[in-house]
Amino acid sequence: MVEKVTLVYRTVELADGRKAMLDWLKEEDIPEVMEVLNDVIKEGRYLFMNREITDVGEELRWFKRVMQEGRLYLTARVNGRLVGGASIYTKTDKHAHIASYGIFIDKNYRNLRLGTILTREFVEIAKKHGFEILHLSVYATN
Repeated sequence: MVEKVTLVYRTVELADGRKAMLDWLKEEDIPEVMEVLNDVIKEGRYLFMNREITDVGEELRWFKRVMQEGRLYLTARVNGRLVGGASIYTKTDKHAHIASYGIFIDKNYRNLRLGTILTREFVEIAKKHGFEILHLSVYATN
């Protein structure tokens, strides 16, 4: 299991001068994550997910499972509102040196460098955990 790095309530500055707080995903964040993710899913352009997430219980079970598996997942909040998140999770066996990276950002908080900030943060986190490859799939239209 991957041990989390200490990065609690890190404040970063967005391109428009607003502050965003980065913190590790907590169980109580799940409903807000679902709301923002569903908005991004509805856009149909940025995620591989096609269906909205509707079952809070299922998502809470997902949260417990992936945290036990060692997923590292940061949320981003602006003025207390969850506006995005990113995570890495490890591959297994001969691919244990590879981490897959995923990210989502509310449409009202794009083009403010939040995606760049989260990505750079996870590049450093991946390095600290000894990963050699960080894998991200992105649609050509993104």
